[in-house]
Amino acid sequence: MKRNILKQLNRLIAFSLSILGIGATFTACDNGGAVEYGVPNANYKINGKVTSETTSEAIKNIRVSSEYDTAYTNENGEFEIIQSEFPLDTVTIQLKFSDVDGTGNGEFKEKDTAVVFIDPEYKDGEGSWYKGTASKEFNISLEEEN
Repeated sequence: MKRNILKQLNRLIAFSLSILGIGATFTACDNGGAVEYGVPNANYKINGKVTSETTSEAIKNIRVSSEYDTAYTNENGEFEIIQSEFPLDTVTIQLKFSDVDGTGNGEFKEKDTAVVFIDPEYKDGEGSWYKGTASKEFNISLEEEN
């Protein structure tokens, strides 16, 4: 008796799954055959230069970090951060600038700031869920430790 009940239950499950599979196929065909998974996104690229507030000279080896990316300034004080976010009319990315090399190039105070993209212009999007890349230049000066 248990075996018959399990066979009937297996048939019911198989029948249900086959109906669900056919329904998903028709839905995919109705929208052009493309089924997309995930969330719409865009890349936000921030590049800039870190300089000393007192001398205006470029500072190398400053750690620049956002929620999902970390970069270090090069010999010319330049950096680039890229963060992927949901595309909105206004996107705010928090950046933290930290002097992590000790006294190698002087000592500078940590600085937190926000970079805001308002009505960003996206380039190289796929016309689908990937909107493209919005870029912004952001230069900052750090205060020296006393």
